[in-house]
Amino acid sequence: MREPVLRARGVSKRFGGAPALDDVSIELYAGRITGLIGANGAGKTTLIRILTGLLRPDGGAVARTPDTASAPPLGYLPEERGLYARQRPLRTLRYLAQLRGMSDSDAEAAASSWLERVGLDPHDRRRLEHLSKGQQQKAQLAAAFLGDPDVIVLDEPFSGLDPINVQVVKALVDAARMRGAAVLLSAHQLNLVHAICDDVVMLAGGRVVIAETLDVHHDAGSLERLFLERATGAGASQ
Repeated sequence: MREPVLRARGVSKRFGGAPALDDVSIELYAGRITGLIGANGAGKTTLIRILTGLLRPDGGAVARTPDTASAPPLGYLPEERGLYARQRPLRTLRYLAQLRGMSDSDAEAAASSWLERVGLDPHDRRRLEHLSKGQQQKAQLAAAFLGDPDVIVLDEPFSGLDPINVQVVKALVDAARMRGAAVLLSAHQLNLVHAICDDVVMLAGGRVVIAETLDVHHDAGSLERLFLERATGAGASQ
């Protein structure tokens, strides 16, 4: 049986005494895309921040294969803007590539290539803060995929994107899966989750209420009905 490349077991987290996550377990596998769904406040972003090492869990553990100390950096797209607002996209991505160990020339080439792949001009001299919301999102996506990481975590990757650029993201995610990366994708657009993902995990009230493979028995409508049923049921039980 294959080992997961990223695993959380029994993770819990509280903020001010209120539980955000309660005994949450999730596994990500190479070459598979896992959709993370749930209503607002379900705990998705808290789980993502724990998986990426930005937050420490109060209980449970997160492990990488290979172990966290020797594993390469994972790719991460935060829900909020996380790049340097006063820098140009090319300079920002070049710096991030250098942090990943690339030489100056390789970092320049990789940064330019990824900006072009998401539809941005690497020679654009505008600072990030002067780009549109969709352009900023595309710069962040380029940063998340930079260096072809083996684990990619995307928190609301379709935010601010028009239908054309949604297709760009779908192509990037599918290409990552084809080269063997494990992808965790959090989104509210259930039709896109169904179209892109191999597996789905749903949080409600800080707990896992769905952990299934998206197979031929699921369609976008049945996933939405299941979402509403579990979200309503979890809310009623609290």
